[in-house]
Amino acid sequence: MRPVLRVAATLAVSCALVATATASSMAGSDNSADHLATWAIAPQKPVVPQTDEQDAYNQANGRPLPTPELLQPTLDPGLRSYQAKPKNSLHGDYQCGASDVLAALSKSWIKEFEKLYPKVHIAVNPPYAGSLGALELIKGNLDCVFVSRELKPTDIQGFHDAFGYDPLSVPISGGSYRHFGFLDSVGVVVNKANPLDKLSFDQLDAALSTTRNRGGKAALTWGDLGATGEWADKPIHIVGLQPWNGFEEFVRQRVLDAGGKRGEWRPGAPAGSTPADPAVHWEKTVFNIAKDVRDDPYAIGYTGMAYVDPGREDPVPERPHRRPGLCAHLRERRLGRLPAEPGHLLQREQGARQAARPGHGGADAVHPQQAGAASGRRPAGVPAAAVRPGGRRRRAAGHRPLTRPGS
Repeated sequence: MRPVLRVAATLAVSCALVATATASSMAGSDNSADHLATWAIAPQKPVVPQTDEQDAYNQANGRPLPTPELLQPTLDPGLRSYQAKPKNSLHGDYQCGASDVLAALSKSWIKEFEKLYPKVHIAVNPPYAGSLGALELIKGNLDCVFVSRELKPTDIQGFHDAFGYDPLSVPISGGSYRHFGFLDSVGVVVNKANPLDKLSFDQLDAALSTTRNRGGKAALTWGDLGATGEWADKPIHIVGLQPWNGFEEFVRQRVLDAGGKRGEWRPGAPAGSTPADPAVHWEKTVFNIAKDVRDDPYAIGYTGMAYVDPGREDPVPERPHRRPGLCAHLRERRLGRLPAEPGHLLQREQGARQAARPGHGGADAVHPQQAGAASGRRPAGVPAAAVRPGGRRRRAAGHRPLTRPGS
């Protein structure tokens, strides 16, 4: 009973500190004060996998929006205002796809964009599934797809094989704090008994990868990562996800990939002549990662913050800073055009609009319910000047360029 109480108390304090700032924001918050008021907020219910019926509904209708968090982030003052072009300067009909997570949000963006450019018509139709949308993009049946994960290497290679160039990816928003099934903020977790307070990306790469693209020797014990005393010779047990998975690809790209080289995990399963690493355990889904870390004092794993709850884990609730943040997943729009083409004019305007401040030419850049308790970081919209230069002036089959009046 005691650990549960400890978790509940920590959640109440950590949530309440932000709540205090929100409640008193009109008077100005003093986060350096000696004493802060706290609110007691019940922990979230443990998350569980979607049923087949839920998956079918989500593909047909989009995923239902979560209950909005009580605590909301403030808008980044660094966001630029979107300056719309003349309303008749863009026109055309476009077919796009979306994951079930982004069905409602993408339509909200498109609705406001079409108000600015009434001769532009963008359809986002079911089935709503990012993986299906990526395949349809490769086939040339879609002009763009809204996805909530990194593309698979096979997706990128398939697109390149079909059209001779890589798809253009435009980050458009960051992830939520702890909403299951939307856009996960990802963190590294250790057992609560672990004495280390922080780990660098170089240290994580040394412990998790075989490639060690960040340099240095392999870290096999907690002493290799800085632990002393009785922990110095204790083995590092790695809990990860069997590739390919959006979570492992996200961590791989930000931790293991370096110097232009793709990182490779210490293997949790045999591959050809390479045996499985006995210190590595791979799960097929993210749901049990936190529980595995809770049950093994020498374990380390990565997971979405929505999956860290008192019903499943209490490895690090007492000292939340022991979860080195990897920031959040990015929602991205994958485009089937080269930036040099006329068709990119609409794509860059839509991307710029989605990353702009609300109230300047349309609706909020992030749906207020879907944002939840978002990270508060600025959405990573790519300005028009930041498109990929060079490349042949070539258009993918079935992708319609934007037409201008008189063209």
